[in-house]
Amino acid sequence: MFLFPSVAAAASLEQSYLAARDAQIRKVAAAEKKGADTDRVDKIQEKALAELQKQLAQIIGASKLSVPGIKATPKINIEALSDKDQGFDMLDGLAYASEDYKTRVVVTTEGLLKAWMLRHRKPGDRKMSQDPAQDLAKVLASEEFYTQAVNSDATLSKYAELPIKKPAAASTAYAMYGGWAQDDGPWEPEELVISVIQGGKLYVVRVPASTKLGPFAACQAVWDKADRKANEVYERAPSKPKVVPDTSKIREQGAAAFRRCFAEHAPKEKGFAGLVRQAQTIVDGLPVQ
Repeated sequence: MFLFPSVAAAASLEQSYLAARDAQIRKVAAAEKKGADTDRVDKIQEKALAELQKQLAQIIGASKLSVPGIKATPKINIEALSDKDQGFDMLDGLAYASEDYKTRVVVTTEGLLKAWMLRHRKPGDRKMSQDPAQDLAKVLASEEFYTQAVNSDATLSKYAELPIKKPAAASTAYAMYGGWAQDDGPWEPEELVISVIQGGKLYVVRVPASTKLGPFAACQAVWDKADRKANEVYERAPSKPKVVPDTSKIREQGAAAFRRCFAEHAPKEKGFAGLVRQAQTIVDGLPVQ
């Protein structure tokens, strides 16, 4: 297949980066295997991440982002090169953040996104489908993608999808109203999570929501019922010897039901249109190239 020179050059830079990244991961693993002290391993990782950041800056280039509050200078999105650490194998890209870290933008190329997708295929997924755009849209609508790709210490839960309009220059655009947590159970959503692919780049934006939706009594009742059921299962467990039952599935199902209920009620709220406008403004302001 013939590639235009600029496209071929970009693909070559991406392949060189991925090879360098894998080499650095092996270097860190070798140091850990030899029993190097933690400080030495940290220094190896710090130096390696700095070198990889330079390569990513060459591949991705500077991004003139109109998202309020973020610093002009990004850092590498990956937080660790050791599979023993949180932040390992996050999305290869550059991360911009505000001073309080509540607003974040990760920028990468479509090629590096696809490479990440291949590494994170589930067992049995031998290849991506015949329609790359469909694959990308499916991934960007997945809570699992954001949990693994742009955050290292919490899980994202979607509470409502925001019906934004895809810009003419974009191949994919998606937005949700969500929240991050380390524990099970429903939590207050407080953030907009937005993804846009255009000009060969992916932009993942996380910003505080301009308004709060809920709470909804009907949804709280759904969660309270699941919580009571989990507590009843725990109380019924034998005490001699004490058996601690696994009630996580009950709570997970209850939290999922709560979010489905929230998604049904949210569009009827007065503030919902404001969240859609907030997301649309961000989407429309992202660089085309």
